[in-house]
Amino acid sequence: EKRIKELENEIKILKQNTAISSDYTKMPVRITQNDYKLTLEGLSIRDDGNDGRLYFTLENEDADTGIKIDAMSTVIETREGKYTASSQFQENIDLNLFKWIRRDEELKTYIPFSDLPEDDEIDEMTVTIFLEINETYPKKETLTFKVIND
Repeated sequence: EKRIKELENEIKILKQNTAISSDYTKMPVRITQNDYKLTLEGLSIRDDGNDGRLYFTLENEDADTGIKIDAMSTVIETREGKYTASSQFQENIDLNLFKWIRRDEELKTYIPFSDLPEDDEIDEMTVTIFLEINETYPKKETLTFKVIND
């Protein structure tokens, strides 16, 4: 009876973990709204975690007022912790991250991270990205992705 109880508890835990995992999808993953598309392409991390890169594509399909990603406010949350975009070395930052994307333009680059755990330690993560729309009267938008790092 004791062993049956233990197994029932293990089954309960496995069901809970499965239910949580069902919200996560594999990259690439895309959100389309307000005349733009943001696609997370993938995550790469050097073994020491000091150089992480979140690759993305931002496409302005029809927003006349422009779109800009607030790259350095990007946050990755994992079971291990919460990590904000940063770079130890200036040469690891693509300066295109800071420009406005005009109608029918796209930006294909990466957001740097300098303090991520090693790649095999991150399985599921929530990525929060902030955008500005309308260069004249900026309006902020927040996009949240639940992704599996595979």
